[in-house]
Amino acid sequence: MKKIFVISILASAFFCQSTLSFAKSNDKLNIAGVYDCTGFDSHDGSYNGVVILTLDAKASDFSHNFGAYTLKLTEGHGSEATTFSGEVAAHGDELAIYFANNGKNTIDMIDHGVGIAHVTHDQNSEGKFTTSFHKLYYEPSYQRNQKGETGLTGGRGTEVCVKRG
Repeated sequence: MKKIFVISILASAFFCQSTLSFAKSNDKLNIAGVYDCTGFDSHDGSYNGVVILTLDAKASDFSHNFGAYTLKLTEGHGSEATTFSGEVAAHGDELAIYFANNGKNTIDMIDHGVGIAHVTHDQNSEGKFTTSFHKLYYEPSYQRNQKGETGLTGGRGTEVCVKRG
């Protein structure tokens, strides 16, 4: 009877451990997720947005501290929203970012840019960790802002994004 009881406990422990390992993220850099962002653009001024970083596990190499991600950034709401998509290469806490907007809004021209960011994992007084990144970006072909002004060449800005949850 003791033998069956011990085997049952071991089997339960193995099942719980294997279930927990499936619940863990494959993102060893802890960067993937949804972020709330605030920023300032040299032409458009202040803005708010949401960034979604999705892990590309097949392209990542965590044994060398490298992560690959896709990016989706949405600024504004409803029909006024502008969506950017792109790619992120991470080496530890440093990010290299490429992004381009969808150009679907009449105010927007197709726009693209590059950025660099630094990720931090800060712990508050209650022991909870918050992940955020601070980004600097450059848009070489920026041509139109949300006020409809054209002829603007080159843009730059900064952004701070804080991970939800």
